[in-house]
Amino acid sequence: MIYIVLPAYNEAEALPELFRRLRGLDERLGEEWKVLVVNDGSADGTRDAALGHPLAADGRVIVVDHPRNMGLARAMSTGIDAFLERSAGDDVMVSMDADDTHDPSHIPDMVDRVRRGADVVIASRFAPGGGEIGVSPPRRILSRGAVLFMRLFAGVPGVRDYTCGFRAYSRRILRESRRAFGANLIETGGFSVMAELLVRMNPLGARVEEIPFVLHYERKRGRSKIRFARTIAGYAKIAALARSLRRRRNERETAGNPPDGRTAHPRCKVAVLVATYNEKENIEALVPQIFSTVPEASVVVVDDNSPDGTGAAVERMKADFPNLHLIRRAGKSGYGTAFIAGLQWARARGFDAVLSMDADFSHDPEALPGLLAAGERHPVVVGSRYVPGGRTVNWSLRRRILSRGGNLFARTLLGIPVRDVTTGYRFLDLNAVAPARLECVSAKGYGFLVETMFRIVSAGIRPAEFPITFTDRKIGKSKMSGNIIAEAFFLVLKLWLGKTSGRIKRI
Repeated sequence: MIYIVLPAYNEAEALPELFRRLRGLDERLGEEWKVLVVNDGSADGTRDAALGHPLAADGRVIVVDHPRNMGLARAMSTGIDAFLERSAGDDVMVSMDADDTHDPSHIPDMVDRVRRGADVVIASRFAPGGGEIGVSPPRRILSRGAVLFMRLFAGVPGVRDYTCGFRAYSRRILRESRRAFGANLIETGGFSVMAELLVRMNPLGARVEEIPFVLHYERKRGRSKIRFARTIAGYAKIAALARSLRRRRNERETAGNPPDGRTAHPRCKVAVLVATYNEKENIEALVPQIFSTVPEASVVVVDDNSPDGTGAAVERMKADFPNLHLIRRAGKSGYGTAFIAGLQWARARGFDAVLSMDADFSHDPEALPGLLAAGERHPVVVGSRYVPGGRTVNWSLRRRILSRGGNLFARTLLGIPVRDVTTGYRFLDLNAVAPARLECVSAKGYGFLVETMFRIVSAGIRPAEFPITFTDRKIGKSKMSGNIIAEAFFLVLKLWLGKTSGRIKRI
């Protein structure tokens, strides 16, 4: 089966002609195919044009709607997910523009190359025999500048055309990419999404081929959707992504064969603890990415009987990930008790260390190897937003003030030598922190983070800080509330009073 994915925004006029061209491929393709239109909030009747075409009457048109225009990046992500949900075996996904500038006659050759072992086949304007017709000078400059930029900073072997969206993908590479990167598979905006996909697939061993292709831009109806500033910013982000992926690959190679003969991470049993409540969509994407970044670890999900089926989703994934474990609890009992349950589980099974993180992608799984490496030198490592190199993304001014003010309040009153007291992204050496008796922490909400750090410092342990980027959640609803903030405030006062009165000198 071939699925032809068309990200479409206001393409009602162009779709009928494109569908006519596609229908002429029946004999050449020789197998069943369907068109999957991602209607990206179109206001011109794109949905009606797709479903009103004779192809739809034949059952060959599927429309997936965005309630509003969300851009090419989100449309491509939706198209990939829709393909993976429906496909099986050696099915192939072909992506192309919906504006009739891509000639469908290339699809049979592209699909054939995938069937013969390629993971990505690009219809390339810059391969010998390729070209462009009707493209404006500014757009030509942008596309050629993108090629030069990618070759210098994020090159993928064998690729000349990084920006063309006319491609064929194997189901294998799309499935592995979604497993490896989860919700972060596509993060850039604008037309740089096409280059980002190649950069992310490259470390997964993607075999990329190109065929010559002529872009017929003179056929385009309507205005161009490209946003130059957003696209250029996307390429800058891709360069940083490429550096991160190269660094991670080098770290793994070093870990596999260190020069002095020692293993890079002698702790052979490390558990990543993730507390969840209504995080089904996030956990399905997060777990594969954790195993991609720290494949030697186990992942322990502590779920508070989430009504959205988070626990059931984890159970299903256990078939694919033998080192994935689930602790089911009867009801919503708070972050603190969830962490303690995971900690006790890890101790009982002989784990040497734990890494704790949130389930909503506010804690980037790509930071896990860095935290783990820092844990070789320090018994406690805090993933910190407030040391050089750390930062927050997509936070309101109110939340920034609240977080920084809360941290200043807690560390000043309690004498904690850590800039980010309230982060839950942490590495703990279980033997080293045993004197802190973390299982005795009384706080149940996010005040738990302050109390555990207070106990660790009071036990004579000096934490280290590792810079992280904290990004506000993309899916789901924040668990932060006024009650949680009030609990943390009064907890700090309680600990301070106990410390100043002499009742708490050493825990």
